[in-house]
Amino acid sequence: MATSIQVGDVVRTSYGDREYTVTHVIRDCVCPEYVRSLSGDTRPSAAHDHLSCRDSESRGGYALNGYAESPDGIHSVWHPRDRLVVVDHAGTRQLELAF
Repeated sequence: MATSIQVGDVVRTSYGDREYTVTHVIRDCVCPEYVRSLSGDTRPSAAHDHLSCRDSESRGGYALNGYAESPDGIHSVWHPRDRLVVVDHAGTRQLELAF
């Protein structure tokens, strides 16, 4: 199942503490896992999304690939322990003002 992640959402992976802002989403892909495809296994994977992102310092070029949504969250279809957490949905983060 495709994720509910939208362009502008801020996400974090389960294996790091860096936050990424989503800049592009490719939905419902069924490409095989890259490493598996190197050995000639081209069977389709479960439907998943590919996310292009930039980090909080506005650097681009990050890809979070192979994620799908299930009742227990957003996880990698290739490595189920890898998860995404949506830190902020597009346009909902509020800034703190210091006086």
